[in-house]
Amino acid sequence: MLVWTERNRGNGERVVCYQRVTPPPGGSFEVPSDPTQPCPTQISQPTDAEGRRLTASQPFIFVGANAVNVAYSVARSVQESGHGLADIYLAASIDGGASWPQPPVRVATSLVETACEAEPPGPTPCTSCTRTGLGPCDQPGERELQQVYLSPASVLEVNQNPQAWRRWVFGMRLPSDVLGFRQEQGTGSWTEVKILDECNGIPPVCEKTLESLEEPKAECLGPWFFAQRPDATARGTRVHLAWQAEGTDRRWDVFEAEHTVFGTPTQWACANVSSLTDGLTGHLPAVSLDGNPQVLNRLWADNNAGIWKVRAKKDLGSDVSISGANAFLPDIVRATKATPPQNTNVYAVYSRVVNPLDPVDPLAARNYDIYWNKSQDGALWELEEPLEPPYPTSTAPSLFPSITYDAQGDGLWIVWREGDGPNWAIKGQKILTP
Repeated sequence: MLVWTERNRGNGERVVCYQRVTPPPGGSFEVPSDPTQPCPTQISQPTDAEGRRLTASQPFIFVGANAVNVAYSVARSVQESGHGLADIYLAASIDGGASWPQPPVRVATSLVETACEAEPPGPTPCTSCTRTGLGPCDQPGERELQQVYLSPASVLEVNQNPQAWRRWVFGMRLPSDVLGFRQEQGTGSWTEVKILDECNGIPPVCEKTLESLEEPKAECLGPWFFAQRPDATARGTRVHLAWQAEGTDRRWDVFEAEHTVFGTPTQWACANVSSLTDGLTGHLPAVSLDGNPQVLNRLWADNNAGIWKVRAKKDLGSDVSISGANAFLPDIVRATKATPPQNTNVYAVYSRVVNPLDPVDPLAARNYDIYWNKSQDGALWELEEPLEPPYPTSTAPSLFPSITYDAQGDGLWIVWREGDGPNWAIKGQKILTP
């Protein structure tokens, strides 16, 4: 199952596309980029309830049994007023992605205020101060950030006794909120959970102006500030979320939160994954939660010692480097069809620049290739391997890799985007049969 965005070159608007792929016997496939053809199945809506044109991005797919859920961010088209706002939508299929009979639901809604508070006290038309957020203006002419929800992720939490489930959609509300939206079984409503409020107490009150993002107060830096790029995983009632945010050293750091008790969905525990004080950048996290007993594995990109590498951390152990130099955009999966049953193999994939065209700034080069790695326990990792033919190293950049099993659990696949210029194909390759 593939999900991606397609851009209309005429108006710049994007839609979320979905396609079920039956892998061919040869162990590789390609979904070519053809701007003359629409996407196989468009699951995002072109307009909202008021008829305003929309553009969609950042899809996140979650598959459980016959249920396929795709969460994504939606903004108004640049051709519409208020196009700086962004909501989160969720599309769902209950027959394994064969059909999408119901329109997507809006999980998180941007709010726009059309009046500001000025002198004399009380709401007046926005003439002396301009903003599109919530609450009063502090000063006439103050510029306020719009309410923006970005980077959704989605999982399903399942309780065994009594049997019940809860659907989660996570989103980052700029500039300083990490939110979960939960939907209980048998209901159609969504309830917001301010995860960091539950972890660390109420976060500091930070201004939501454009100026405050450039020069934030020291107390506003941390796991909530500019939070984005989450990844989420769940097994049973254990739900784990990781994301990046701007730490106290004004660099990206990786943070995480976990919820384990089904009866108290507002109970979360938080921690940092990467170091907060090393003056280095850690971002782009990926997480996997599997096994019996359950084992948590994390990946992220880190410029430790001034060189970008992918680092891994198992449970409460120490983090280790698992890649060569100039590697980033990691993804992770654990063996789901164990042979033998105690199989605990963990697999990682990432993009890497092997022969930098620009040694001063290796990641600015365009010769990215796909590499993967394996660990038998999530702590000790083997030597990385590049993809083998039919898709070996190429001159076109290979980016945004994902790693997963096929529907039967018989094959481990890497899927990535490859191309140059305006057209990017989606390629997939089987790397092994576990």
